[in-house]
Amino acid sequence: MRSLPGLLTLLLLAAPAPGAQAALPTDLEAQVQAIVDQALAESATPGASVAVVAEGRIVAEVASGLADREAQVPATTETVYPAASLSKLVTAVLVMQQVERGKITLDSAVNQYLVPARWVRDAGGEPVSVTLRQLLSHTSGLPVAYERALAEPGESPLSLDAYLADGLELVRPPGEKIIYADEGFSLAGYLAARLEGKDFQGLARARLFAPLALVNSSFYPRFDLDQRLAGAHGDPFGGTEQHPQVNFTAMAPAGSLRTTVGDLARFALMCLAGGALDGVRVLRPESLRELWTVQARAHPELDEGFGLGFAVSERPGRRMVWWIGDLPGASSRLEILPDHGLAVAVLTNASDPSPVNAIAEAIFALLAGPPPPNAYSADPAALDDLAGEYRIYDVLDQTLWYLAPLSNLRLEPRDGALQARLLVGDPFARLEPVAPGRFRVDGGILHGRSVLFEDGRIFVGWMSGRRLSWFERSEALAAYAGLVALLVLFLLGTGLWRGLRRLRRKSS
Repeated sequence: MRSLPGLLTLLLLAAPAPGAQAALPTDLEAQVQAIVDQALAESATPGASVAVVAEGRIVAEVASGLADREAQVPATTETVYPAASLSKLVTAVLVMQQVERGKITLDSAVNQYLVPARWVRDAGGEPVSVTLRQLLSHTSGLPVAYERALAEPGESPLSLDAYLADGLELVRPPGEKIIYADEGFSLAGYLAARLEGKDFQGLARARLFAPLALVNSSFYPRFDLDQRLAGAHGDPFGGTEQHPQVNFTAMAPAGSLRTTVGDLARFALMCLAGGALDGVRVLRPESLRELWTVQARAHPELDEGFGLGFAVSERPGRRMVWWIGDLPGASSRLEILPDHGLAVAVLTNASDPSPVNAIAEAIFALLAGPPPPNAYSADPAALDDLAGEYRIYDVLDQTLWYLAPLSNLRLEPRDGALQARLLVGDPFARLEPVAPGRFRVDGGILHGRSVLFEDGRIFVGWMSGRRLSWFERSEALAAYAGLVALLVLFLLGTGLWRGLRRLRRKSS
């Protein structure tokens, strides 16, 4: 992760002890502005908007840079951004409202609420009992899927109803493994809306946006908001060009929310207040606690996992519920520290997660103190033993199977840690050792996530994979491909030579 060298050092020196609550600085907004300005200066991200919640209110809202680089439109606190997967937090609340009303239970099999054409089935076409709890904790067995839902500018996007019309197909048995499945949230949101007799946007507007006065939020394009929509900049591969925002409304409950940091901050205030805001209750405290209770972990010994919609981190002195968002040209983050009464919302208009991470981390260091220090130092021999190439499973849309080797993770010892890189591009993160076989990610979209190694397997955040044998590694695959290419050339050359010989014989 890009650091904020001078500023972050000063903040850490002045910060309270871990777990303590600092008094708000009188110049808080100026300090937050400096944090955001510096984060943008150290990245290629054009613009960002940030809101900070403390003491039961929004204590700072700032913006920096450009919302649209080509048109030179400045970013403001009223700039609208795609929130991407932060949509799932809103959807989880909307679904839990239906549970509160007794229209469904978390452990209900969702097929009983759907017509047969929309049932969840296994690869053989047989209906499978998948529960609402499994959909909301990414343990349903549904695959990673997003390509069919992304509509480029000028394309007519599928509706949520059309996307789900033929049902969904599992790739693993329910409850077996965490797979980050947008389709699961799309189905959960669709079902919640159906139980209410509304479309999904109508449900969100009636049950959450209107009661909480989230006047700048919508799951579907809205003319007044689109006039303030930030431009999209960059791509996951390091590009910096500007391009139109993609349309993700085919899976609206999973990722199409467009909003402002002010609206996200009001949503966080509702969460910190136990489900109510300004005298309006939208969720019971016990329902919120259920959303924030870990339902699934990639490994039982990891200090984090998925609740319902929210990710939950249980680090000592830093209990956090949160999630991130990422689309081509947008990165976002909403983090809530319930024990400190703090929340930070960050929205940016580029694919780079580094400034999002740096901003949130520096603000929390300012207000809640740094996380507990790490005094552990790894044995270099242990780092050498863990180095190698790893295949992380269930992270790509299945239609992009041919790109799987490009997502292999290479780990190399460097300066007392493991440097992480994909097969293409520069190193994107460091795995800092915190205990034998345990690390924490520094940098990239997985910043802050726990890592555990066990018997040749790696568990990182909500994902898992294994170390590849020498004959499975990218170099071996390249060699195999080269041999196949030589064989094809040989066969083509042999066939051509034989054809020419026949022609010469006939002509003679």
